[in-house]
Amino acid sequence: MEGTGPTGVGRCFVKAFLRYDSILRQEFDKGPQTLLALNKIHASATSTALAELEKLHNNCEQHPEALKQHRMQLLDHVENAFEARRRKVEQTVQEDKHNKTTEWENLEEIGALIRQNPQEFGLHQPTLADYQVQDDIIPGRTSVGTVDRASGDKEKTEVKNDSHAENIGSQQLQAELSKQKEKYESALKVLSKQLEQIKQQNAKLLEEKENTASTIQAQLEAQRQHHETLMQAQSEVQKQRYKELVKSHLEKIAQLEQERDQEANRRKSESEKLKAEVELYKENVQSMKILLENTMKINQELSEQHREQREQKKQKDEALRVKDNELRQLRDQQKRKESELKAQMDKLVEMQRQKDEALRVKDNELRQLKYAMGKLAEMQQRINRNHDPRQNFFEGAGKIIDQVVEVAKELPEIVLSPFVDAFACKPDIRDLEDLRKTQYVVFKKPQGLDD
Repeated sequence: MEGTGPTGVGRCFVKAFLRYDSILRQEFDKGPQTLLALNKIHASATSTALAELEKLHNNCEQHPEALKQHRMQLLDHVENAFEARRRKVEQTVQEDKHNKTTEWENLEEIGALIRQNPQEFGLHQPTLADYQVQDDIIPGRTSVGTVDRASGDKEKTEVKNDSHAENIGSQQLQAELSKQKEKYESALKVLSKQLEQIKQQNAKLLEEKENTASTIQAQLEAQRQHHETLMQAQSEVQKQRYKELVKSHLEKIAQLEQERDQEANRRKSESEKLKAEVELYKENVQSMKILLENTMKINQELSEQHREQREQKKQKDEALRVKDNELRQLRDQQKRKESELKAQMDKLVEMQRQKDEALRVKDNELRQLKYAMGKLAEMQQRINRNHDPRQNFFEGAGKIIDQVVEVAKELPEIVLSPFVDAFACKPDIRDLEDLRKTQYVVFKKPQGLDD
């Protein structure tokens, strides 16, 4: 809906109509909804929408025919929208008039009902019989006339006229009638006032209707003249455009005839070329048939080879699957062996740790032994300073040796046996030099121990 041609609706037309509709809604809905107001707003909104349409066309630089076509379409849509609103307003006015007429008719019906049955509306009109004085109230009245309704016979009785009683009843009746007359006159004044208001409203509505009709007639006449002007201008433009179109069509026909001759010559030459190409195509088709047969044979052989390859691949896959299962089993066995080896290594590490702990204990004991031998050396020095070195030495050293033997019993055999050889097997040692030599035998470095 871009509206690039004279027949397109276009965005410009849509925007202009929406502009008219928005003005009509905003101005008319918030004001008095009468035909006169509707006509004024319709005229203003129509001129604004036409100006908006021309402005949009100038901005878009569209085809000149599109503006005229859109203007006509806009006026048609505007008239349709205005007619719909006008019918709605007329319907509202008719409903208001009908409601007021119905109200007046209801008032007349109420008045007729009041006149027919005043008792139902509290306007009871008394009669002379309602004010007859009974015998027990007013003395002197002897009898009252009666009517026998069953037999239809009338019996006249003698009646004494009591002038005093008649006067009292007549006065009361006149007072009551005066009150009822005042009520009727008051109701009649109210009804007359309402009737006058209704007449004034009807006259006002009639005047508005006449003004609206004259305004609508004037607008319709102006729109008709505007439409005639547009149609006349459009007719002149269409005549000029038709002349130009005829001229261009004649030129185009001559050009087409020339192109037709050229096209006929070209087709003739192409036809000869096509005949040669058809012959060549037939030869190519024959060659393609032979090639296709060879290709089908090759494809058949290839499909057979592929089938054999697929079978071989299937067998290889099956063998690989078996080997994979075996490898998985070997892997599981290796994992089990690794776990067993790990357990054994943990056990060996624990044993090594226990052995290291035992060696650490023995090392501590060996340090104690070295400390004892140091004491022996100190005693040796003291013995050398004494007069009887052998006697003092053996007396002091015997105790230390007994302690050393007790400690050495706990040492491994590699430490204990040289000590036994030195002292237990050779108890007759007396030379200090021999004792020094024995120290090296007793305290030689055991395997696995630090200094």
